[in-house]
Amino acid sequence: MGRKSAEAQVIIHGPKTEEEARRLARLTAGVHADMVIEYIQGLSCPARQKLELLDTVIRAAEEGKK
Repeated sequence: MGRKSAEAQVIIHGPKTEEEARRLARLTAGVHADMVIEYIQGLSCPARQKLELLDTVIRAAEEGKK
């Protein structure tokens, strides 16, 4: 006999002011940056190659801002 999955309700409270939205964006960007760095550090390639990859990611992110 199969199990029936239970429904879950999720309530999300977003930022109420522009400053809160900017703060949330900065915090989110920081988490994403940490994840990218952790991923690159875990690669099995020489440190020089990791630095080149990180530089490429940074340049791409800067280009995306323009």
